[in-house]
Amino acid sequence: IKLSRAWFVFPRFLSSYSSKGIIKKIDDRPIPLVYAENINKYLHACWDLGVPNADTFNTSDLLQKKSLPQVIQNISSVIRIAQVYI
Repeated sequence: IKLSRAWFVFPRFLSSYSSKGIIKKIDDRPIPLVYAENINKYLHACWDLGVPNADTFNTSDLLQKKSLPQVIQNISSVIRIAQVYI
């Protein structure tokens, strides 16, 4: 997966694997503001799922490719938690 497209994959991951439909609507338009909105939806879903604050990241970390280890840590945490929902 290219990290530049992760804004699209992460929210879809949670919406498809969540039995509660945590993320209800994903915007597919390739517009930077929409990317940020999708990442924010993803982060809110992470908090709703119980991902620890230490395992989250800022929207700019992904959009600007800063603090990528923090993004990867978040993915690992989500995978651990998502196994409960699968």
